[in-house]
Amino acid sequence: MGRSEVTTRLLAYAAPPHHGALLLGDRRIGKTSLLNAIQGPLIDAGHLVVRVSAETDSLERFADSLLTALRASAGPNWAFGMEGQITVNVGVAAITVRGQAIRGKEIVEHDLFSLCEQSARSRGPYRVVFLLDEITVLATQLARDDPDRAREFLRMLRRARQSSSRIAMFLSGSIGLHHALPDEVEVNDLQRVHVDVLPRSDALVLARGLIRGGELNVTSETGVADTMVELTHGFPFFIHGLAQELQNRGGSISSEDVQAAFSRCLAEDSWNVRHYRARIDDYYQEDAFVALALLDLIALTDHPIGVDELMEVAPVAIHAVSRDDIMSVLARLEADHYLRRVGNKNTMANGLMRAFWLHLRRLT
Repeated sequence: MGRSEVTTRLLAYAAPPHHGALLLGDRRIGKTSLLNAIQGPLIDAGHLVVRVSAETDSLERFADSLLTALRASAGPNWAFGMEGQITVNVGVAAITVRGQAIRGKEIVEHDLFSLCEQSARSRGPYRVVFLLDEITVLATQLARDDPDRAREFLRMLRRARQSSSRIAMFLSGSIGLHHALPDEVEVNDLQRVHVDVLPRSDALVLARGLIRGGELNVTSETGVADTMVELTHGFPFFIHGLAQELQNRGGSISSEDVQAAFSRCLAEDSWNVRHYRARIDDYYQEDAFVALALLDLIALTDHPIGVDELMEVAPVAIHAVSRDDIMSVLARLEADHYLRRVGNKNTMANGLMRAFWLHLRRLT
């Protein structure tokens, strides 16, 4: 499905009876671009849009970002009935706004979402729409401190969506919520949207646009664009990255030059692909050796592979890992966008992930 179709779906999820959507996909695959694509149309339609990045490990920093976003989006009148120095406090069970009452000198505190509902009602048949990017980063950190904190935080957001038809939320995340939640009850009221690589036709349009916009001197626009798409497998961030690398190089550019640029970016780690390996230890901990062994074998296999064959991998067999353990790790690797399911078997999530993993692990 192309990005225009996904954008249309997301805009539909901003309207009742929907509560919004949960966008899941690998890093740099275009989730933030999709939020960018719906932000303008939502504002043009009359909704109040509050855009905040949750890519932080601190509720205090998230509170600061939220306060800045509220001031930017809603203007000076967003805090109904309050004036003076207004603060936002983000807790796992509530988000409150504190300030001085306009009538009287006492300090008052209100629930943020109650204020949002008041704001929405003053705007007619419109909603306050929260765009919370990389919510899984904050949720995962909260879960590391205490699993109940992550659940309560996400439960609080759900209560706000469910208690008012005037509030909608779009949450996005790269690493699956399964690292923060034993189940996903706290987000199951949201429409789940998997963000995948671009279809080939869209990827070619992007590549050609970057070639022309960057005024790249190419021997063949078709050949160079095809090679850019083939190497990146439709990953928009890396199409942009290749175009930038080629622009920096200058001179006449052929398909061979594109391949050399791709290899150079991997060798120099210009795109920080090391995080694909580093986060295995971080997120899988005692299961990291199993995850690495499974990924190595699957990356080296050019066809989907089943659990029985995977159980014969030496590191797995030596440690006597059970079938259930393997299936559990496979499910987590799927949720984290390393793998995808083909029937009852697994293969790498996409060709670019395979290329990165082979490079990182020095596999041939």
